[in-house]
Amino acid sequence: MKDVLRYLGIKGEADKKTIDTVKEMRTLCQSLTPSDRSAYFEIIKIKDGIKLKNTDVELCGNLVQKHFFNCKAVVLIIATLSLKSEILLQQVFAKSSQKAVVLDAVLTDELEKYLDKIEMRLRDTYGEITSRISCGYGDLNISKQKNIFDLLDGKSMGIVMKESFMMVPNKSVIAMVGVR
Repeated sequence: MKDVLRYLGIKGEADKKTIDTVKEMRTLCQSLTPSDRSAYFEIIKIKDGIKLKNTDVELCGNLVQKHFFNCKAVVLIIATLSLKSEILLQQVFAKSSQKAVVLDAVLTDELEKYLDKIEMRLRDTYGEITSRISCGYGDLNISKQKNIFDLLDGKSMGIVMKESFMMVPNKSVIAMVGVR
């Protein structure tokens, strides 16, 4: 609840109506079936960042250099709440834009919780990992998202990448963690 309220910009206590709406939207999300795909790549340090071994993909910038400095590999992740989340949001918006704003915050929270589960799974598999980062953070260019999308075959998961490097369904994310 706390994170959803934070996404909504609510500081402190929320009113009963808002809390009830969050609960109602959370119930709608129970039918969602998130999915993900990940891939492990050893890395080669290059002048401005890293190169994923056996690929043409280079990730450059200060964020990459700092985040993956002591890492031997990177795990790329793509996750989505599925097209059903997009349809659900449109259906709710058609009835109430206020509820749709709350649903959007709940969906964001659902995706974050799902990513946290993926991270726990990766820790169990690889041991010590870094926190996750995504293209568009700091100086990690968002255009690199296309390379990762293609490597992970996001299209086969029902995800579409737009020319702006944003994805549909909107509640989809590409992230990466370093393996130490």
